[in-house]
Amino acid sequence: TVIRVRKGPQLLAKRVYREKDTVEVAAFVAEVIGQFTPQAVFVDCDGLGAGTYDQLVHLGYEHIFEVHSGTRASDPVHYFNKRCEMWAAMRAWVETRGQLDADERDLIAELTAVEYGYDIRQRLRIEEKKHLKERGYASPDEADALMLTFAQPVALLSDGPVDEVDESDFPGYGLGDRRLAWMG
Repeated sequence: TVIRVRKGPQLLAKRVYREKDTVEVAAFVAEVIGQFTPQAVFVDCDGLGAGTYDQLVHLGYEHIFEVHSGTRASDPVHYFNKRCEMWAAMRAWVETRGQLDADERDLIAELTAVEYGYDIRQRLRIEEKKHLKERGYASPDEADALMLTFAQPVALLSDGPVDEVDESDFPGYGLGDRRLAWMG
């Protein structure tokens, strides 16, 4: 389990846990929410994360969003599924303004290990985890945690009215026909 906190171009925090149940993970997420007060929390609900999501909602936390990476992309013309769309947004962020420190070696290794291709309709398709494992790589948990921060645009709130979404804070969406190379 990896928890990532991102604000615009900055990665603010990373928490890594092994072999924790969903109640424990929800408590860890609650701690991070208390520390950083994020505008949105995106939870991978394709597996055990669904229990964590349920716990957070039950505890009354707001702005908690479930993400199913295998679902239809917001832009199904260019992306095979939501996971591909989020990875593309993350790649654009890394290339344009993401601030990755030298101590992010594990994250960088995961980002560059994942391969991409295109399906018969020329939609971007990111390598499935099972194929990554067949090639000898571990599941890209850190990269997936960062990827989730691109599940949907988030407007930063100020003391006054809600700011408009700054598209430069959310690269990768609205790319039109631009074809994407991966990070390698």
